Amino acid sequence: MNDKIVLAGGTGFIGKYLAKKYRSEGLEVLIISRKKGHIPWDDMRRIIESLEGAAIVINLAGKIC
Repeated sequence: MNDKIVLAGGTGFIGKYLAKKYRSEGLEVLIISRKKGHIPWDDMRRIIESLEGAAIVINLAGKIC
């Protein structure tokens, strides 16, 4: 199994919990978010790169405009 997890909109309550849990299991966690320090929504190249080869993608962002 690949060891990369992508959380779209993962900076809220549930996202923080999941990121901590997966990281504690030794998995790489990438977060797509509006907040600094994460993959920004307007960087399509980085989003595509993060999704390639990911074991799990979890969308917590809701509707994306």
